[in-house]
Amino acid sequence: MTAYRVELIGPSGVGKTTLVNLIRERHPDEAARGWLLPADIESDIALARAGSTAGQRLRRAVDGTIPEDFFATCFRILADSTMKPSQKFSAATILRKSCEELHEIGMLSLDRPLLHDELLLHRAFSLLPQSSDVERDAGEYFQRVPLPDAVCILRVSATEILARVLNRGTRPNCYSDLSDSALHEAILRSLRACDIARDMLTDRGVAVHEISGEGDPADWANRLLEVLDHEAERAAHRSELMARLLASSRSFRKKAGRHELRTADVAYCSFNTPAFGVPRAVAQRDAPARLARFHLTRDEVAGKHVLDLGCNAGAMLLELSGMGIHRGLGIEFDGDKVRLASEIAELSNLEVLEFRQHDIDTLNGGELGRFDLVLALAIEAHVLDADRLYRLLAEVTGGLLCFEGNGRCDIRAVGDRLLQLGFERVEYLGFCDDDVRPSNNNRPLLKAWKPSGSMPDFTH
Repeated sequence: MTAYRVELIGPSGVGKTTLVNLIRERHPDEAARGWLLPADIESDIALARAGSTAGQRLRRAVDGTIPEDFFATCFRILADSTMKPSQKFSAATILRKSCEELHEIGMLSLDRPLLHDELLLHRAFSLLPQSSDVERDAGEYFQRVPLPDAVCILRVSATEILARVLNRGTRPNCYSDLSDSALHEAILRSLRACDIARDMLTDRGVAVHEISGEGDPADWANRLLEVLDHEAERAAHRSELMARLLASSRSFRKKAGRHELRTADVAYCSFNTPAFGVPRAVAQRDAPARLARFHLTRDEVAGKHVLDLGCNAGAMLLELSGMGIHRGLGIEFDGDKVRLASEIAELSNLEVLEFRQHDIDTLNGGELGRFDLVLALAIEAHVLDADRLYRLLAEVTGGLLCFEGNGRCDIRAVGDRLLQLGFERVEYLGFCDDDVRPSNNNRPLLKAWKPSGSMPDFTH
């Protein structure tokens, strides 16, 4: 399975390293554990880096992998902070290291959850202690940072952290050269960032655990081991879901028969939710690329009611759930795909999503109502009556329709028919570009709009 990450975070000086060392001392035998630590994958990381230059590793780690708005937030926080220029350079260097390691971990196939204390969530505590506005900066950081599967927040009082930092021989970069009073203020900002992280990450669907670092360190270790046992169970569930998803993706309905996927051992479409995702490397198609090809951004879909006809295992709606949609309904013929999509949504606490089993060839649009955004992707050649499908699309679309034809689809004829059925405007977008098989990127695309007076109806 792909790496299942549990990130351990907290203010610099809180005791993360002590805690990691404690659980390693109590369970030194890697093979006997149900979880991994960073030291356990050092050889795998070294192998992933072999033969590549520092520049190549950086480009692989950040270009097209980590959202640009996240980097913009990091660099703005650095620019606005009260850290000295040398500290800002050091903080940027540490950020780069975490980006590269995160990318390399994502390429590994691990059989157990990985607990890590130096990835991008914890980098917030390299940037925020001297923030000019911690409420704003922490809010933006934790809204945009790439998500792990779970997070543990280690907390103690500001007084205790201050004593631990002062007793060290050296100070972390983010606390360097601060007076005792300024250091105390920086620690308070870090603790406030913990509160914001807890709330923001919970809202984004991440499993958040809090551990007190006060008292007997053995108690910290016991609590963390309980968390790791819990996350190991979730990781096993995710692995089982992935196996079922791969099996379910082998075929789907085509007219009165079945279409067999020509690419073996892949999911039909990649997507990502906080608790479960399908990486692009193991998918035939790619949900983020499909949305981008239709120019669907967060600003355009936030707050919208979305319908996906022929949703397969729900990848498009699962991806859209991270863009702030108000409600998503997926319609799919295969019951096993509906059950999978529903389980994945439940795993990520995505109550805004619903999946139903229906035959599009017999579906009555009045059963669904009208939606702000309707997706009809690569289904026109698979239904028994394409014109009935177009009439259904006209009935359920209250705003925007995103339509992808199958190969050999006459997209201009489809656009003309939609205009006859009451759509106001059609825009042709060329062809898809997200299929792992280049020969399959022959599916034509269009967007069609209903008149502005066609208000969606969600009474059904």
